[in-house]
Amino acid sequence: MEAKMVKRHGSTIVAVLALLFIGLPGAYAVPTLVLFDGTTTITVVDGGLGDVNPNVGAVTFIGAIGIWTTNVDTGLTKPAIPGSTAANPAMDLTFTNVSSSGSGTLTIRWSDDNWGPLNPSYFFRATWGTTVAMFGSGSGFYNTYQGPANAIPATGPLTSVLMPNGPSSGIATATPNVFGFPYSLTQELVITHTSAASSTGDVTLDAVPEPSALLLLGSGLSVLGLLRLRKRT
Repeated sequence: MEAKMVKRHGSTIVAVLALLFIGLPGAYAVPTLVLFDGTTTITVVDGGLGDVNPNVGAVTFIGAIGIWTTNVDTGLTKPAIPGSTAANPAMDLTFTNVSSSGSGTLTIRWSDDNWGPLNPSYFFRATWGTTVAMFGSGSGFYNTYQGPANAIPATGPLTSVLMPNGPSSGIATATPNVFGFPYSLTQELVITHTSAASSTGDVTLDAVPEPSALLLLGSGLSVLGLLRLRKRT
């Protein structure tokens, strides 16, 4: 009798736990925007508290953190970016961050997971552009990461770019550190102001075919064109 009671209650506990886990969001699978000023951390997930962007795959935070009186940061990922899918990664982060006075460093991370599989002939491309004078006499770094463990934030380094003060733009490329899937991706901005200043710009991270693959494709198309021309003549 006692064994039957234990078995019945055990089955009930398993069923309740299963329902609880079904109702909970996945450990990952939620695009996440994080701001950290060295003391305070603000975490905003897609559709969660602090996200003023109603679109799926898009997170916008507007608010203050420490000396950073004005922050308007928007992260875009699949499916908010047309053409961005698990197999064709594309992420975008636009930022406007204003420090009131003094010096400080603000780190902004935009992460998403469940990417892949990645085409073996693809590499990652990080693009950055600033639209107004930045940093005062400080500095800015744009880093990107790929996470084989599918964790947020991703920690496997891809690219690291020092963004100079003033309007500028550039591109950095990196070989993927993993082709298995699923994996996570993170864009990271590290903005340092040594006086009252503003930083505004846009950074993207996507996967594109290697130049050699494009050259091979172009050669193949040229050969096909010649064969068709010969058949006509």
